[in-house]
Amino acid sequence: MNIYSDYYTALEELNAEELKRFQWHLVQGVLDGKPPMAKVKVEGVSLDETVTQLMQFYDDKVAVNVTMTALRRMNQNQLARQLDQVLISGNGPPSSPSVTCNP
Repeated sequence: MNIYSDYYTALEELNAEELKRFQWHLVQGVLDGKPPMAKVKVEGVSLDETVTQLMQFYDDKVAVNVTMTALRRMNQNQLARQLDQVLISGNGPPSSPSVTCNP
């Protein structure tokens, strides 16, 4: 599996409302010093397009940190852990354990 497939598989666990919330977090910006994504790129688009835009906008390590932070802010801690484990076992970019969530 590649990182795109790992993201897609993990994020397809989100229902439609949760996907909207995830996209909202991407637009708001979740990491200090990293720009938020443009609303037009992710708002109201499919999961496939969201993952594509996320992976194109950020480098792999930043994309992992953004995703983990957004999922944790959504209280999707189990999903964040699952994605982290998949990425680690697949030798994808590991998430930073020092990422903090500032709601």
